[in-house]
Amino acid sequence: MSLKAFHIVFIAVCILLAMFVGGWGVRQYMAGNNHGSLALGVFFFAFGFVLLGYGLKFIRKVEELGL
Repeated sequence: MSLKAFHIVFIAVCILLAMFVGGWGVRQYMAGNNHGSLALGVFFFAFGFVLLGYGLKFIRKVEELGL
């Protein structure tokens, strides 16, 4: 597996994990009305979208460089 492919797979796994933790945090908030869990969920959803943007930018840059 090339370094490029590993990087793309690692970013994808991190996005999935961030979305899972975000969903878990929101679900914990709905179950127990704990504002810390809601903050955790919102933070990880935002982090997942930031990672998505980074992954797309990385793929465009790699294609631009022809790697």
